[in-house]
Amino acid sequence: MATEIIAEPRIGIRKAKDHIVAIGGGSGDGDAHRAVFGHLIDYRLQEATDGAARGVATVAGNFIDKPAFVSDWHVHNCGMQIAIVLSGSLALGLADDLHVRAHAGEIMFIPGGVVHTALAPSADYQVLELTFPGEFGTTETDVPPAGSGSQARVWGPSAATRTEVAGGLEFFVYPVEASYADRYDLRRIWRSRVLPFAPTVRVHDDKVRLLVVTQGWIESGEAAEPDRLEKGDILVVPPGTERHDVAVSDDFEAIEVRILQ
Repeated sequence: MATEIIAEPRIGIRKAKDHIVAIGGGSGDGDAHRAVFGHLIDYRLQEATDGAARGVATVAGNFIDKPAFVSDWHVHNCGMQIAIVLSGSLALGLADDLHVRAHAGEIMFIPGGVVHTALAPSADYQVLELTFPGEFGTTETDVPPAGSGSQARVWGPSAATRTEVAGGLEFFVYPVEASYADRYDLRRIWRSRVLPFAPTVRVHDDKVRLLVVTQGWIESGEAAEPDRLEKGDILVVPPGTERHDVAVSDDFEAIEVRILQ
């Protein structure tokens, strides 16, 4: 009788340049409102996270000739969406009288079902969006009237509070709303400007962790084959696996999402 061999979970490396796909107006995956882009980056996180997350990003240069871009007012059919601005800026409409602008290094936190629109991107705007869980859809709707308010937020780096310094990296936690705090944790990580970096082995017991590089680079992964991840790349770390952080650039920064359940 043959012995069944069960594969151990492995760290996944999703490089942006390897996941560029074409999209069109007939897309059935919730991205029809992005059809004007022509292409996007689909990290195929559903298969790497057992359906816990989905990740897409715009391709650099998408908005060079689209200063008048505006999406229809819409909601996403998901539990939560975070949009990490990698470069440039974008206006986010949340009600008829409520518009904010998100800039490079900031995060748009948009709970599922919250009405919004995106408009007036800078020429160099690029964004990486994570949605939870991996099932995703988009429904167009009417603009919320003036005075509606919104549960969406735009967080700058100063919204996160430093909680830890270890191995030459500093960790900052964002104030995720109480209704989401038992499911998700959101951290900003950056290279200490004063402490030396030390190679580190990290293990966790969360459902999964996603490390999104937003600046610089990190050499990380499994002990036998760490790889260099650069801006816009994602490291997918299952529970119980050893993540070896081997080296980082002096300007390294990242956003880490912990999916707790």
